[in-house]
Amino acid sequence: MTRKEWLYVTLALVGGLVGGIAGSRLHGPGAAVAAETYPKTIAAQEFKLVDRNGKARASLHSEPGGDPSFEFYDIQALRPHR
Repeated sequence: MTRKEWLYVTLALVGGLVGGIAGSRLHGPGAAVAAETYPKTIAAQEFKLVDRNGKARASLHSEPGGDPSFEFYDIQALRPHR
């Protein structure tokens, strides 16, 4: 490489370093911090646990009368085991 090419490479590296430092100082961690916050409440009518193939393995839901129900399904995901 010629001396001029080395100068361009050095300027590009220094510019990238300075730009990265300035960007992180001005905008902070923002998205990374937001990704670590969790909701305090999750509401749903039913939660299902499925295996790798998408078959239901367990279910947490409320019965039509309002009582809570936690069911485990057999290997074929057909009959619940209570």
